[in-house]
Formats: sequence, C-alpha cells, structure tokens
Amino acid sequence: MASAAYSTTTPHEIEPYQTPAVLPQANYQYRFHQIQHFETHYSAIAFIAFAPDGLQFVSVSVFRVIKSFGETSSDVVELWGANSQGQFERVQKLKTDGGRIRSIAFSPNGQWILGGSDGAGRVLLWKAVHHGRFNPIPVIFSMYGWANSIAFAPDGQRFATCYFGIIVIFELGRQGQLSLVQTLIWDIEERSSLAFSPDGQLFASGTEECGFICIWKIDDQGSFQQHQKISCGDYSALSVRFSSDGQGLTCGSSNIIRRFKLNLEGQFEQIQQLEGHTDTITSVFCLPNSQGLVSVGLDETIRVWEADQHGRLEQVQKIEGFKWILDLSPDGQWLVASNMQTQDDYCYTIWKLQAI
Repeated sequence: MASAAYSTTTPHEIEPYQTPAVLPQANYQYRFHQIQHFETHYSAIAFIAFAPDGLQFVSVSVFRVIKSFGETSSDVVELWGANSQGQFERVQKLKTDGGRIRSIAFSPNGQWILGGSDGAGRVLLWKAVHHGRFNPIPVIFSMYGWANSIAFAPDGQRFATCYFGIIVIFELGRQGQLSLVQTLIWDIEERSSLAFSPDGQLFASGTEECGFICIWKIDDQGSFQQHQKISCGDYSALSVRFSSDGQGLTCGSSNIIRRFKLNLEGQFEQIQQLEGHTDTITSVFCLPNSQGLVSVGLDETIRVWEADQHGRLEQVQKIEGFKWILDLSPDGQWLVASNMQTQDDYCYTIWKLQAI
C-alpha cells in the first residue's frame, strides 16, 4: 500500500499534475478507475473537499485517544496534493483551534479554506500563502450552534452556513474579515445541505428530515428571498446540487435521486426519478457539462449515472464498499472516498476518470 498518509515529501518537491485541457464528454465511454488506496490510522474521516482545480483536497479526520480518565477526540485537518504521477500526497497538516469541525469547503478561487466548527458556532479560516500551503486566519465572528454546512457563492465573496434553523450569509474580505450580510430563518434543526447556482442568483437549502427543498432568489437589493418550496414527500433532501448550467437541480431523497429543471415560469419541476440505491443517499454530485451524476449511499455503493441521447440519466457504473464520505473534483476528473478498513483505521481510495 502507498504510504501517502505519512509522506515526508515537502511541498517544494511536489511537481503539480496537469489536468487535461479538454474534458471528456459523457457520450464517450469513460469510467472512474481506481488509482490509489492508502490507510490513515484515524478513527473516522468526517469530511473531504476538493480545491477548484481538482489538484488538492482537504480532509477532516477524527483522532481518538484512550486515556486513564476516558476517551478524548480531536479533529485533524490535512491538505493533500497531486504530484506529477497523478498520486495524491499529504502536503500539510492545518492548524485548528481544537474544536470539532462539522463542515469544510474551498473558496472558488482556491485561496481560502473555510471550516464550520462545533457548538460555539465558530468559523475557521485558512489562507493560501505559498507552495500550496495555507496559514490560519483569526476569526472573531461566531454563532450559537453547529455550523453544519458551508457553501460559497460563485464569486467567492459570500458564503452561507447553517446553524440549526438559521441560514447565515457572510461576506469574506480580502484579509479574511467576515461581515454578516443576511440571516434567513428556516425553522429546521436537522443536518442541512446548501448550494448556490452557478450565476449566484439562486440558493437552495435541503435537510435530512424535512421533506422539502427551499429555493431562495436574490432581489434587486442583493438579498435572498424565498422563491419556491419543492416537496420531496415524506423523504429527506440531504444533498442538494445545481447543474453546471444552472438549469437543473438534483437532490438525494431517501434512496431516490430526484432531478428538477427550470420551466418557463422560473420554477423547478421534477423531470426524472432515479432508482437503484437500496438505502439512504448521503451525497450527490453533478458532473461537468450537466451530463451525469455521481451518488453514494448507506447501501455502501457509489453509483455513476450518465445521460443518454435523450438527456435522461441511467446508471453506468457501480463501486461497492463505500457509504458516506465522498467528493468529486469540480472538473469531474477525480473521485475520492473513505471507508473503514478496521475498527480503528480508515482508508482513502481515489479514482480518476479514464477511457474504458
């Protein structure tokens, strides 16, 4: 097995991997092929998020220690980068404030990493400095509750996070200062999913148990107002994503994937329901060019869906043994997931999109 988790390679020695200039289209026969697998020796891997260029990802892992007075846990945040051979190596361990981290994301320009912390509602911020490394930036703004989801607007100047019933939109200054822009009262206390449309004009929120998706639309004053409420019946809307053209919306709803499309009245209406997962879907990701999806569920499968000649999606690939932590690079080239190797060891597996 590769020893990437404990690599001594410094950032100066890592030659960046070059992403192909032309991305493959869905109607060509491309599939995800496993290229890397390594153990971490952590008790759990909680979150993974790719950088915009797909050449780095950040991970949040749980490290548990048994002491004489009981068990203690702390979160470890690490940055990984692709070398010239297309293998990911650990670049840096990021400094934290010692709290539990509930969400993490890269800014669209790749210059910031943002983390939502535990019950004190803290926001953690790291800024890119040099050689692909990040330094922590002190942040004094905090809210009550867990920051359990984070989503950046496409311009990178604003981001949204959810604190159990309140969606808060911040503006991020050039030096890392945060300004409160707007609060949206949602009256939902379960774990949430947030997403901005590619043009930043729409904002979607879904949750674990409420059975509906809220669409918020920006008004002439630059504030978001509730625009539409989409019912998912009695099912969850745990993972909400906009398509790359902004015309489509997808969510994981129990063990069903629901696809919506904007109609002429500017409302989303359901156009397709994808079945195949046999347990709750935990994450859904849209492939570039609105040509397909990647989903993962508690049935321990990753499924890849591809558009046919009529634009309807069908399952074309199934990867078994993974059920929760997953991320897809924005260019659709890389897929990373984790699963439990033993009771005390989690592992990473990385796939790359390649021709069959």
